[in-house]
Amino acid sequence: MALTRSLSHDPSDLARSTHGILSPIAFLFFVFGGIALRLLRTPHAVTIHGWWQAFSTVVLFVGFGCAVWLCQLPQKSGKFWLLRHSILGTVVTILMLVPLVLGWMQHDWFVKNRTQSWRGVWHMWMARLLILLGIVDGFLVGPSLVYAAVAGLTLIFYLGFLAVRGCLHLQNAAKERRELRSQTEMGPLGRAE
Repeated sequence: MALTRSLSHDPSDLARSTHGILSPIAFLFFVFGGIALRLLRTPHAVTIHGWWQAFSTVVLFVGFGCAVWLCQLPQKSGKFWLLRHSILGTVVTILMLVPLVLGWMQHDWFVKNRTQSWRGVWHMWMARLLILLGIVDGFLVGPSLVYAAVAGLTLIFYLGFLAVRGCLHLQNAAKERRELRSQTEMGPLGRAE
């Protein structure tokens, strides 16, 4: 009740809080959306991934809109646009549209050609880099134990997922090599030569 009462007197407090909550949540959503694509075992995984990432982008831009509004306030006199957090946040937010477009282009390409293209590779790596930069940008605001905990857990979760996925990939590659080796040792009729 006290928080609501204090925010209602100063809209900039509400905008600052909204930006501070939605922007980190958007990057958390981006991470979950990327992981969901790999974990979901459904023919609709790509569609779910695409819509989830589009929703995450909307959440990010709502948080960004609050920050832009804050920077336009007369008492701020434009000084916030000169802060590292504002500059990096603006660049990262605008660039987050590129992986969204590249992902759609890759999907369209894949439907027609059944192969991955440069669009998919750029989509994947650019999104990963921008998510990392977005998390780093949150630390440029100043020390926050809550933000550090959420960002740390997100990174640990994501890196753990990548490690497990990498181990499974190596395990499957070794299994395929063993199967290929056993097939080459056998003749065309399945007998040893």
